[in-house]
Amino acid sequence: MTEKFVIRGDATRPPEELIEAYNRGMRNYWHPVAREIDVPADKPVAVRLLDEEVLLCRLDGSVRALSNICRHFQARLSDGTLEHGCSRFKGDFVRCSYHGWAFAGDGACVDIPQLPPERQIPPAARIDSYLVDVRFGLIWVCLSKEPKSPLPDFPECQAEGMHATPMQYSQPWPASVFRMVQSALDDYHFPWLHEGILGNRNQPMPPTRNITTSDHRVISKFTTEQPANVTNAQEQNSPDNALEKSTVDYEMVVDLPNIIRLIKRNEGGTYVVCFFPTPIAFNETGIFWQVVRSYGLGSEEEKRIVELETLIQNQDKDHVGRQKMWTMRPFPIAGADDAIMAYLKGLSDLDLPSNL
Repeated sequence: MTEKFVIRGDATRPPEELIEAYNRGMRNYWHPVAREIDVPADKPVAVRLLDEEVLLCRLDGSVRALSNICRHFQARLSDGTLEHGCSRFKGDFVRCSYHGWAFAGDGACVDIPQLPPERQIPPAARIDSYLVDVRFGLIWVCLSKEPKSPLPDFPECQAEGMHATPMQYSQPWPASVFRMVQSALDDYHFPWLHEGILGNRNQPMPPTRNITTSDHRVISKFTTEQPANVTNAQEQNSPDNALEKSTVDYEMVVDLPNIIRLIKRNEGGTYVVCFFPTPIAFNETGIFWQVVRSYGLGSEEEKRIVELETLIQNQDKDHVGRQKMWTMRPFPIAGADDAIMAYLKGLSDLDLPSNL
């Protein structure tokens, strides 16, 4: 008898323990939260990460990440000001706009205006501070004191002859970051949802893949034929851009749990889409992204690249947001869904909830 799908939660919201497992597990990894250019020297900025508000600011020449909640009466520190020096502290700090409490880059409270000079600031009057790194033009934060993996390298991006578009940001997808990554890995849907761009429905068979996995990485390699467009070097190099289709060697790399490179190589060049998803909440994922390529270097070509990649994301976005993996078991097809299943197994091996 055929097994029926099993409903495992409210279709509008997963079980609370699943949400808690997502937030708890993802705290142990680095996540991009802002472009470096979006955090000015003279103003604090608030971002959300795993349903927590994080304050970003520049103190004493470095980017800092702090809890955005004042220890006194829970006002938002991002509404405050960045200042330098007071009677109790000589460095930079952020001052709350509600009662004037001030906090240094390590989260320590360094000034309480209402406190008499002879009284010491209580050590417990501090806020959380988080690990910060700046790389690829992005500010990265880890909410845990000991990240389970380092920030990944992007060797293609540093290679000679490669040129990058400006870092882009896509408005949040209504889905978990795990669903977004599966969408990027899922070449099986290219001929259907992205017909005429990444495939055609008259050629629906998935490619034969070579899939390799390690502790923190899943790689899917394959060769496929796609309609010619600005993402393919052969189309760029053909007379009058008249080529109708192009053979592409793909390498899809996921640094677990959520950093992605889609590398396309064909005769004449390399094209890499780098995705830096940020898990704002269990059902909200922002995406920083840029394209690095060895061709299509003019301003008009760059504009076409950004427009096409934006179109592809918009086609995926609503479909992914309607997929509720906690409500029924996937029904994978051997050969077609191998890359996705390898990714889901990787999440499970890291004790992350693969069904969110």
